[in-house]
Amino acid sequence: MLPFSDISFYILLVPLVGLFWLLKPIMNYWIKVIFHLGFSILFYTIFFKDYQVLFIYTFASYLIYYLLEYIIKTEHKIIGIIIFVFPLLLIKTHTKFGINYAQELIAFAGISYYIFKVIHVYVDNNNREKAVSFLDYCCYLLLPTTLLIGPINRFKPFVYDLKNSKDNYNFELFKTGIEKILQGALYKYVIAEIVNRYWLYNFDATSKELWQMSNVMYSYYLYLFFDFAGYSFLAVGFSNLLGFKIPDNFNAPFLAVNAADYWRRWHITLSEWLKDYFFTPFYKYLSGFKALKAYPISRQNLGLFMTFVVMGYWNGFQNNYVASGILFGMFSVIHNTYTIQCRKQKRDVIFGNLNATAIKYISIFVMFNITAFAIYIFSGKFPFITN
Repeated sequence: MLPFSDISFYILLVPLVGLFWLLKPIMNYWIKVIFHLGFSILFYTIFFKDYQVLFIYTFASYLIYYLLEYIIKTEHKIIGIIIFVFPLLLIKTHTKFGINYAQELIAFAGISYYIFKVIHVYVDNNNREKAVSFLDYCCYLLLPTTLLIGPINRFKPFVYDLKNSKDNYNFELFKTGIEKILQGALYKYVIAEIVNRYWLYNFDATSKELWQMSNVMYSYYLYLFFDFAGYSFLAVGFSNLLGFKIPDNFNAPFLAVNAADYWRRWHITLSEWLKDYFFTPFYKYLSGFKALKAYPISRQNLGLFMTFVVMGYWNGFQNNYVASGILFGMFSVIHNTYTIQCRKQKRDVIFGNLNATAIKYISIFVMFNITAFAIYIFSGKFPFITN
């Protein structure tokens, strides 16, 4: 069961939130660790059918991290990254190459987000004198509100919240959590449900008629946003009630004016993760080639394009995921090239002297439609792409 998808989750969580705030006067690091690990273990053993695999992953990933950093003391982080990513690759490729047993043996819901968080801890820890605490590591990876679908919160801010147990949790955080929960409930259980039931559901996703395809495209885009953003706001809100400041994952993406702006608004934590852990190191790697030294724009564009291709493959090796990643990569490359050309020529090379307000609304309109099309392809409902 995914968090927030069943009333049973709320029946478990609401009393635990009440208990958490009752304990606030005596709250310290150890009480909080016991509380959150107890909550996590209780949730996964009751509701999560693959809880044994999840716990094994947690122990095994920490052991690998510790061996690589403090026993073997390897200087190459790429070795650990390959080890951590390998199970994810095995699972993502099973439908493509017939490795069907991998899904049953090592897969669990949310493994992509889980692996990203493991890599984040491994790459960002540069302290060879002191290992990451195993208890901090478990609390971070196993927090039920964010493990399965995100947002992808970062380790250091999480540990800061974990250790500042009294002063960091106050009425303002509680109030923010309630506001996020109400917003998430409105998005996920009201708006997304209305769009799904009374719009998306009423059109044939297999039809190749333009009218049918247009309705499926726009209705799915709106449904996906309100369902996913709603879930994310619920995750942030309940995490706030449990004493953690989790970053927002969506910020009015329909108002984006270009590709870069869109990814600052849509699935923000994934965008930032890919920027920090793929685009930046890949761009630096490309910069090491003498043949590419004189082509900084090409390096940027190749880095951007490959980042979105990776994002497509991260979702799965099916054609719809890969094609949508390629499309988003093309949008980003086009926008980056346009921005650089405008800067070089000191003028807008497309809109010229057009009024700034008009440019803004035209850009929003164009961006909304091309992203709706890319997400239509992502959905697997586009009838001209088969997997």
